[in-house]
Amino acid sequence: MNKIIYTFTIVVTVATFVLTIIGGISLFASIIRSAIVFMGILLTFFIAGHLLRLGILLTDQKTKVSENDN
Repeated sequence: MNKIIYTFTIVVTVATFVLTIIGGISLFASIIRSAIVFMGILLTFFIAGHLLRLGILLTDQKTKVSENDN
């Protein structure tokens, strides 16, 4: 799963870099923008993973409580 996330992140980062270079932005600004995009995508996946884990834990606890009540 991590390999898919990193591959997606690299593809989007390279696309961002190429599009900013084609758009006439300087090399330094393109690298900075690409780095921000890279970190932003990884942070988004990190937060989404923790929210999914939290949701699973919360729903799993409700199931265990109802099983113990029966």
